[in-house]
Amino acid sequence: MAERSLFAHAGSYFSAAVATRALGFISLPIYTRLLTPSEYGLVNVFWTWVPIFAVLLSANSFSAVSRYWFEEQDDFGGFLLTTLAITGTCLAVFSVLAVTFSNRLSGLLGLPRPLMWLLLPFVAAFIIESLFLQVFMPQKKSRLIGTATTLRAYAGFAGGVAGVLLARGNPSFALLAGQFLGGILFVGVMVHFLVPFVRRSATRAHVRYLFSYSLPLIPYTLSGTILAQFDRVMINSISGSADAGLYSVAYNIGMLLSLLVSALVMAFTPDYFEYMNTGRYRKLDEDVRKMVWTVFGGAAFLTLFGSEVGLMLAGEKFHAALGIVDVVVFGYAGYALWFIYGRNIGFVKKVVYSPIIAGIGGGLNIGLNWLFIPHYGYMASAWTTVASYLAMATMGYVVSRWFLRVHTTSLSVVLPPLVALLALAALSRVVGAAGMGLAPALAVKTVLFATCVGLVFRCSGIPFFRS
Repeated sequence: MAERSLFAHAGSYFSAAVATRALGFISLPIYTRLLTPSEYGLVNVFWTWVPIFAVLLSANSFSAVSRYWFEEQDDFGGFLLTTLAITGTCLAVFSVLAVTFSNRLSGLLGLPRPLMWLLLPFVAAFIIESLFLQVFMPQKKSRLIGTATTLRAYAGFAGGVAGVLLARGNPSFALLAGQFLGGILFVGVMVHFLVPFVRRSATRAHVRYLFSYSLPLIPYTLSGTILAQFDRVMINSISGSADAGLYSVAYNIGMLLSLLVSALVMAFTPDYFEYMNTGRYRKLDEDVRKMVWTVFGGAAFLTLFGSEVGLMLAGEKFHAALGIVDVVVFGYAGYALWFIYGRNIGFVKKVVYSPIIAGIGGGLNIGLNWLFIPHYGYMASAWTTVASYLAMATMGYVVSRWFLRVHTTSLSVVLPPLVALLALAALSRVVGAAGMGLAPALAVKTVLFATCVGLVFRCSGIPFFRS
């Protein structure tokens, strides 16, 4: 890999991620003024259910495509056809059941019935975009991915705003319906790019590979969604949709760190397999060091200035939740560590460990939320997510090093930036509690951030930064 290849691709993915997944952040000035906290909460709860239903209604059959690409077989087109056929069949069968029991599901999911009818089309679009990413990411088509996903997201955003402004009632439904109608054209474009890869060469071996890989990962995939988003569902169930809306504001600011993490991971994936297959472990560890210190730089900015950004962007009725932004950010730093160690499990195809670890992490998150939300409200969810991600990262390290016995990046590489971030969060809270006024506090935080940038320069060893 060229020295700057990782960061060149990461830059493309990160730009696309900011323009797509960061719409939860970018849309804050508009949505928090067009919607009440309760309405905003329902929209975010709806989006939490979409990836969960995508896995459940399709039996997770769409998730093995990128892994099969790295098998370097000449029958990838047949495997893609097998995936499309099985996913479509599962989706059709389970969708009929979902419609049949829609009344019960509405109460169980905490969503009004009008929103229930939008779940199925959103799930279908979600699966198509996932297949698009899985086909083109291994080919390092970062620009194509960035362009297509960005256009889809912005068209959906424009459609959502138009829906709310034109609707005479039920703004949550109007926003979501507008998002779907706005983005559907570019979902069709993704289908257009996928079709040339399909070949009529499906075999029983494809079916066996698909289910042997995808089915064991269902608990893992669901647990990932539970850890990242399910807290809003639980807040909605325990404290109400208004609290879910407040929490979502803090989450959508802190969530920006996950975009940086995901961009780095997506860019690093092809090179990770190359390093592991060829035994270039020193190069792998060098890139991991670059990644974790880059994550620290992004986390430092959000820890210091996330609340101020929220004050500027979010409507005043949402400001009460900004005090937990730094906790959400620290949770996503733990999420980065899980990515680093958890990917070794997929590399050796011992996927039985992934659902166990993810199940423990998801179960821990649910249990802690049920225990603490009734006493401490939505703020407890930020802390329970931190605990769950750190537990998963720890289990991933233990399994990788002592059970699978594959190359495992040393803790001395990944822990220093995490400790530095914890110290920075403590200092930031001290500055906030000192009551020194906005201008002096910003000045102190600016000095702290400059110090953090210096740490990144010194500790990462990234020539990219020094050139």
